[in-house]
Amino acid sequence: MLAGMLLCGGELQASNRMTEMHVCLADAIQKDNRPEISNRLFRSTAVEKEILRVQKLLKNAKLAWMFTNCFPNTLDTTVHFRKGSDGKPDTFVYTGDIHAMWLRDSGAQVWPYVQLANSDPELKEMLAGVILRQFKCINIDPYANAFNDGAIPDGHWMSDLTDMKPELHERKWEIDSLCYPLRLAYHYWKTTGDASIFNEEWIQAITNVLKTFKEQQRKDGVGPYKFQRKTERALDTVSNDGLGAPVKPVGLIVSSFRPSDDATTLQFLIPSNFFAVSSLRKAAEILETVNKKTAFNKNCTDSGINYITAKYAKMTNKNEFIQLMGIGDNDYIVFNQIYKYNNTSKKLYSVSKLDNTACEIVSAKKNRLTLHHGEQPAETGWLTWKMSYKFRNNKLVLTNATTSTVKSTSGYSRKDSYSKLFRKNIFVTAKKLRFYNGKKLAFTVPKGKQVTLKKLTLSKGNIYLQFQYGKKTGWISVNNKNYDFESPYFKKVNSRLAG
Repeated sequence: MLAGMLLCGGELQASNRMTEMHVCLADAIQKDNRPEISNRLFRSTAVEKEILRVQKLLKNAKLAWMFTNCFPNTLDTTVHFRKGSDGKPDTFVYTGDIHAMWLRDSGAQVWPYVQLANSDPELKEMLAGVILRQFKCINIDPYANAFNDGAIPDGHWMSDLTDMKPELHERKWEIDSLCYPLRLAYHYWKTTGDASIFNEEWIQAITNVLKTFKEQQRKDGVGPYKFQRKTERALDTVSNDGLGAPVKPVGLIVSSFRPSDDATTLQFLIPSNFFAVSSLRKAAEILETVNKKTAFNKNCTDSGINYITAKYAKMTNKNEFIQLMGIGDNDYIVFNQIYKYNNTSKKLYSVSKLDNTACEIVSAKKNRLTLHHGEQPAETGWLTWKMSYKFRNNKLVLTNATTSTVKSTSGYSRKDSYSKLFRKNIFVTAKKLRFYNGKKLAFTVPKGKQVTLKKLTLSKGNIYLQFQYGKKTGWISVNNKNYDFESPYFKKVNSRLAG
């Protein structure tokens, strides 16, 4: 008996109810810690009924007390519901004791109430308001994780070295921040059948989600996002000038921060990437079923071929062509062929099998087609050029394997001195390089010197580039399968490779 008294904190009295349930006073918590009814931010009849229902099911007094106080806490203390100027519901959800709305946390906090939405119209409207608010937040900045309730020019984290806006509380890029709103919207739609939330704001939001995910696959440079904070905590800022540890793009999405708000060391956060896949599949179903945007939907799926593009061209000699390009995951080109229509057989036949190369028709004149090519040699990053083809013997044949239309497009999205040089076809050597004219050495360029890309030629599937150094010109081979990424040809190319 004494031992039992000590274990229970030495208190001897309990209510009859507690005594009957044979629990000690440490578990017999009866105090209601909820705010007074008049001070509760949002009240739901369905939630209150659910509390009473669950109380009857729970035999442990402490569990009953915890559920009674915890389940409605989000509604009691964090939900700010109103109508916007457009008359639509608008719900701003504080996250914990911070007067800001995290996309991830707000989606998780109201999630338990969705199951009750059909039995409480006001609760349903409040939930719709959360989703619409999340869409608006995404459209303000899809890279931000937390938002203010309106613009606060002198907000707490405005000093962060990133593209802060007054509407943002914090701008830590986390994949989960874009997944939770999709998850909540889908769950709400499936539970209630209410598709009114999938309006133009939604279309813009999912567009921004896709754009951001693709940017952070870092296929064409590192994308626009950078983050640094003046702090003593290493995990509260991002290394490498705000870009994080380098990655070799393989289709995965970079997440600069974990859901914990800590910076990632290795930026391919696998659980979050899985979350992105499942969330985009949910978005695809919404786009297909509600918005009837089939082509858009395919951008969200991860099947072999997500969509097909077609281009038509007609020469002045009346030869007609159609180009079909199958696009798969991460904008990968699954197949690419140009066809001509045979009037006799009434069928299309291939005149140029381009396989999975980035190449498309841009113009047709007389007996020629001009194709715009794109390729990413590891040595230089993305290059584009135009080639002219004749139609001869039922095939498209190159008129000239060499062109001066070649352009460097590496890292255009980055605002630094190297991107400015790339726009001018200027590369800076990262080591001593040799350039040739045929098999004869033309010249050698020391490390740290500028050379200008002048021409491109194709030979047996290989790409050769002509560079100018001073008044001299010479050629170098790219598409080297044994290319050493630890010893790059040119500065700042590795970080701009799309993989």
